[in-house]
Amino acid sequence: MRACAVLAGKSMQELLQKASDARQRGADFVEILLNGIEDYSNFELIESFPLPVILSVEYTKNRKTADALKKALKFRTEFVDIDLEFPKNFIESTFAYARANGIKTIVSYRPETFPLQKNLKKIMDDMAVLSKYMKIVLPAKSKKDIESFDGIFAGAAKTGAKLALVSSFEPAPADRRNFIAYGKTESSSHNRHLPQIEDVKKSIISSAGLQA
Repeated sequence: MRACAVLAGKSMQELLQKASDARQRGADFVEILLNGIEDYSNFELIESFPLPVILSVEYTKNRKTADALKKALKFRTEFVDIDLEFPKNFIESTFAYARANGIKTIVSYRPETFPLQKNLKKIMDDMAVLSKYMKIVLPAKSKKDIESFDGIFAGAAKTGAKLALVSSFEPAPADRRNFIAYGKTESSSHNRHLPQIEDVKKSIISSAGLQA
């Protein structure tokens, strides 16, 4: 399991500086959310980042963001993470391009309310068709809410799916279900629910020691 720092910034130059700070604080990856960037130039700076990059895009009708993603994928990136709400043909074509260039793919699901829809298993089955790496952002009200779906998550893991569960109540950095655990170096509107990246890293190390 690896620790990923979710970065917020308006330009690649700003994000590059924050990536260096994230590395010093224990991150193994950094996530760049393209929706938050105002300056879509200088994507070549991705290749100067001191850590592997996850390029992420949440659903938007803004065509410029989708175009920016394709432009950014021309440079060295570890993962590309696309919201399930995007049209299927856009996800499939972007993932095909990414895989052809050695980039791993993540499909994300961000339901707005909890309890989740009763067809969560079907949604996850649909996600698995697109990618074996899946991120689910859970708008849970308690840990009990999350535990109620343990069976579904465990079943998905048995099929070979790689899960990343994100919640304000259970970041679960040491949880066996997660292939990656998310944290922050500073608060912003899209990562305020996450723990500090240092705490994520400590939890991963502690968990590895317990499992040894």
